[in-house]
Amino acid sequence: MTDHDDITPAPAENSGRFLRAAMAEQRISVRKLHDLSNVDERTILKVLDGKNSRDTTKEAIAQALNMPVTDLWPDATVRGGAGVPTVSSRLFPSRAEVPSAFWVEVFSAASERIDILVYGGTFLFDSVPGFPRILTDAVTRGVLVRFAVGDPASAAVHERGSEEGLGVDLASRCRMTLRRLAPLRNIEGIEVRVHRTPLYTSVFFADDVVYANHHIYGLPAGDNPVIELARADHSDLFDKYADTFTHVWNTGTPDQTTPRY
Repeated sequence: MTDHDDITPAPAENSGRFLRAAMAEQRISVRKLHDLSNVDERTILKVLDGKNSRDTTKEAIAQALNMPVTDLWPDATVRGGAGVPTVSSRLFPSRAEVPSAFWVEVFSAASERIDILVYGGTFLFDSVPGFPRILTDAVTRGVLVRFAVGDPASAAVHERGSEEGLGVDLASRCRMTLRRLAPLRNIEGIEVRVHRTPLYTSVFFADDVVYANHHIYGLPAGDNPVIELARADHSDLFDKYADTFTHVWNTGTPDQTTPRY
């Protein structure tokens, strides 16, 4: 599709087939749907191909077409009901179950901010293809990247290592991440700090979406759940995570990659 004026029918199993049918019935092109919903045209194309499932995107498109979300995506979860406030979110049972390609898409799509708060976070370098390049590409788009890593000499890191049965290995992971980030420290737009905070939740921000990796006592971070939450769905809850990152960031110190690491 080049001019986005027509919608070519997709295979029946494609999760965007009802959207395609609705657009064809209402004679709405991708460009027109973008104008009505303020959803990026490339994102709409991904939705049509069944490659994007964010609730906020679906809701914006459904509202633009004046249709219920469930008419376009029968399996979608509808928020609210029985007077009980709910929050639209996606849950991964463990961080290990988040596909590497998902992280690539999340960080590659960021246009304003990437904020990462972890202890070690070595999985980003070990499992996300081209992660350093993703960060450098992001800053060329004008994205501000802030990366807070646990201070390997801190009591908090050593205590967490003991709780998770990792011993000194967690501190070693912090050192490894700091070494891997060292070549990026002098790139304008990328800032690295170390922190000594008892970390209850690792957080990964990409613009106005946060991925919160909550820590269950005694379990390594990779075995703990990840919750996706957009600011548009519940700004107060989103801001709690954002405030946590800001507090840790402000109390952290710039990484100088000194010999002790």
